[in-house]
Amino acid sequence: MARKPLSLARQQDAERLKSIWAAYKDNARANGKKVTQDDVSEACGWATQGAFSAYLNARTPLNFDALIKLSNFFDVAPFEISPELASNIESIASGVTDRMDNNVQAVEFEGLKRIPILTYVQAGKWREAIQLPADDYTFVSVDTSPSSFGAYVVGDSMLPDFKEGDLIIIDTQVPPQPTDYVMAESADGITFKKYRSRGVNENGVEVFDLVPLNPDFPTIRSDRSKIEIIGTVVEHRRTLKRQSRYN
Repeated sequence: MARKPLSLARQQDAERLKSIWAAYKDNARANGKKVTQDDVSEACGWATQGAFSAYLNARTPLNFDALIKLSNFFDVAPFEISPELASNIESIASGVTDRMDNNVQAVEFEGLKRIPILTYVQAGKWREAIQLPADDYTFVSVDTSPSSFGAYVVGDSMLPDFKEGDLIIIDTQVPPQPTDYVMAESADGITFKKYRSRGVNENGVEVFDLVPLNPDFPTIRSDRSKIEIIGTVVEHRRTLKRQSRYN
């Protein structure tokens, strides 16, 4: 059976993607590097090495998930690859609002901002003046500073509210308030805990605790350990079902 041709819009997406790919390869070559289509597929997390080739040559229609991954990889805005899919983000959000039950409130779409996803080790070195390279990125619609980043929850200390693999968005420019969640650095390394203020000591220094939600883990006290707050958690995301293949 002959393959059904892609719509004109998806064919145009492929043409724009080819131009971006060509420019990316030329830039890599000028810097003495070589990049292949398989490299792009692997970086995007696709199990099939030819996945990028399928999008590039209009064998597979571009979808929103692929658009975000490719725009992250090439460091371009989504609309530069597919204006139609990029413009649909807001319309999809408003369409969902119309179908919501009374016990669900939609968040208004205010645009997307691209931020890096860092490991806990990278997060410990993340400062406003030091921008580290990241292997992955995500988009946020909340108002965050340029020094924001994402990180995946590690371990069980914040169960049951935060599970390992959940994505948290941290803003290094937001001072923590009581009941906020923070990422901090102590002598034991980088940790993610609930922030609990205990007031000010006789030297005028604020004393606080980093509290795990899981009672099996110890509380860290700033009057007993040196602690540096990296940033405050401003968003929490959880994937309910995980897929091993994306294409």
